[in-house]
Amino acid sequence: MAVDQRAGTGPADRPALAGRGAELGKVEGLLGPGPAGRALVVCGEPGIGKSTLWEAGAGLARSRGFRW
Repeated sequence: MAVDQRAGTGPADRPALAGRGAELGKVEGLLGPGPAGRALVVCGEPGIGKSTLWEAGAGLARSRGFRW
């Protein structure tokens, strides 16, 4: 899975995961306005890109001012 580490805060500037647009869209939805206490579970077989998706989502969250 390839990651394009583009900086930015808008949808056009989000990190592009080759073949994982739907999954990154779920992460973006989690970061959008909504009720508190939301969660996202990333699961699957070893080697399918869970960590890569997590890293891209964490970068997106940081670019939007989230902290943890």
